[in-house]
Amino acid sequence: MQQLAEANGRLTFLLALARELARIRSPQEVVCTAMVRLRERLGVAGVMLAEVDETLREAIVLRESGGAQSRIEVSSVPLERLAQLAAQSRDGRPIVVTDARADAGAARLFEDAFSTQGEGAFLCAPVLERGRLVAILSVVHAEARRWSEGEIELVRHVADILWPALDKARADRRLTMGEERLRLAQSVALIGTWDWDPETRAMYLSPECSELLGLTGEEQQVRAEWQARIDPHHLQSVTSMLEQVVTCGMGEIEYRYHHPQRGPMWIYSKAGLVEHGGHRHVVGISLDVTSRRQAEEELKQVNQRKDEFLAMLAHELRNPLAPIRNAAQLLSAHGADRPEIEWARAVIERQTGQLVRLVDDLLDVSRMLRGQITLQKSPVTLGEVIHHALETSRPAIRRRKHHLSVQVPEQPVQLEGDLTRLVQVIANLLDNAAKYTDEGGQIRLEAELEGASVVIRVRDTGLGIAPELLPHVFDVFTQADQTVDRAEGGLGIGLTLVKRLVEMHGGAVEAHSEGLGRGAEFVVRLPVIGPAAPTVSVPTARPADVAREARQSLRVLIVDDNVDAADSVAMLLDMEGHQTRTVNTARAALLAAPEFKPEVVLLDIGLPEMDGYEVARRLRAQDEARSMRLVAVTGYGQPADRERAREAGFDEHMVKPVEPAVLQEFLQSVRRT
Repeated sequence: MQQLAEANGRLTFLLALARELARIRSPQEVVCTAMVRLRERLGVAGVMLAEVDETLREAIVLRESGGAQSRIEVSSVPLERLAQLAAQSRDGRPIVVTDARADAGAARLFEDAFSTQGEGAFLCAPVLERGRLVAILSVVHAEARRWSEGEIELVRHVADILWPALDKARADRRLTMGEERLRLAQSVALIGTWDWDPETRAMYLSPECSELLGLTGEEQQVRAEWQARIDPHHLQSVTSMLEQVVTCGMGEIEYRYHHPQRGPMWIYSKAGLVEHGGHRHVVGISLDVTSRRQAEEELKQVNQRKDEFLAMLAHELRNPLAPIRNAAQLLSAHGADRPEIEWARAVIERQTGQLVRLVDDLLDVSRMLRGQITLQKSPVTLGEVIHHALETSRPAIRRRKHHLSVQVPEQPVQLEGDLTRLVQVIANLLDNAAKYTDEGGQIRLEAELEGASVVIRVRDTGLGIAPELLPHVFDVFTQADQTVDRAEGGLGIGLTLVKRLVEMHGGAVEAHSEGLGRGAEFVVRLPVIGPAAPTVSVPTARPADVAREARQSLRVLIVDDNVDAADSVAMLLDMEGHQTRTVNTARAALLAAPEFKPEVVLLDIGLPEMDGYEVARRLRAQDEARSMRLVAVTGYGQPADRERAREAGFDEHMVKPVEPAVLQEFLQSVRRT
């Protein structure tokens, strides 16, 4: 009966201890409570829990101080100090010592484990997880003591209860700390959490989310109040995002929102679908991204102003180039027998050509940055592209006395592309090779078919590219030579245009160099579309026809607010036998046309007071002017500009500075009609 009563007493104690520990959330309190209850139950001097960490080779020892104000003392000891105790505990069986003085080994174990003189008794209960020793619960008595079977079982069962309770308390603490950290982060970063029920359409907001969105209404009114404050242009997108999460499981959006106190702001929300108890919920976070959006908008405006400035600068630079080029043409007519005048004319023409190239590049990069480059694609042959590119670049190559070799496929190769832009790609690479190769260098242009692509290589024996610069050669405004004298000039945008134009044609471009002084190679890959169409021969004009065209003069009205530009064009056309008249305002043009009756009007678009488009419309409204040929002369040459000119009534569109040869060819075509 006594044994049964003791067994019932132990069971009652263990059940009460288990219930008490289950209610405690502090790990330290769990350990302290279990140790106090066990010490009081057994009447021992002290209780110790050693947590074993085999990886770190240490043990965390927790001792209950005893006395009325019990507390836990924590220390870290090397596992070697408890090596004997740990070794005996790994099989999971309790260690029982009734009198440490009776055995020298037990005395050492007592001193090592409990840091006290080797006398008394102790009882240890190992705790194993998946066969691995994780802790040892020990009770210590100051004198020799014969431990009963019931006491040994009690300590073993307390260990079995204590360790899971301690593990749970630690997990609860981690969860609580995580929640506190999350709440702190939410309050500091203004991140709010929310929950939306797709079935009931009810929405729950965390306090941080309510503050973020400025919502103070009752829970059933939150969703309606929130939707009322979303920008009407974004409301449908936000609603669609929520529905997307229900069907796809994930979604995110940024939308404009009106806060009742802070005013307009941008909100970023990301959400996912979760299921709990067979019910689906959309759970998400929201945060204020107004500062970022404002910074992005400011940066966008700065970039837009910069791009607009580049476009305006390039456009304005074209105006003085036109009269300079025309003046050079006039010098060629009057100074052919004077070497110094011919030299001056050649210098002006060459440098004007360089300026035109720079302005063209500047305009192109401005359009590229704004995404306004468009291609006029048609079937072209590789031979055409290379022929025109060589015509463009040969003067620079000859001037630097380079040796140029060209190797292309014998069979025709056809591409689908913009001939002008493809020529620009190859010419830019050849110009680059000429610029960065010392006089007398080698430049090689090769092209070969590789499957469905043609590979074009431009190699040189020049300056080469430093390894640190090689990854950036296609970046805008990057130049290989950044010396103070900038002897080679340029804006550092040629290769940027090459890369963009090649990619717009569905191709790719690469740069290779073995380093400074080792030359460079640029490789362009473009898709081909099949064999080239046969070339159709164009009959040449008979000498009599050419002579008759040359004798026929035209009446040309030149309208430009730049007096030098207007007068220089007039002088060139007068030399060709045409009758010209120049005016410098839109009003003067409208008055001169009925009296002069021009057959051709060269009309500047950028006129003050009234632009050229309006002048063209008013001229077309005059009966006498319906048959005249109107030519728009402008610094803008995009397809949209050409279309606008056509809609205004222009027959032709020419970009400043107009090449004299191009103008002459147009006038010849007018003569033939």
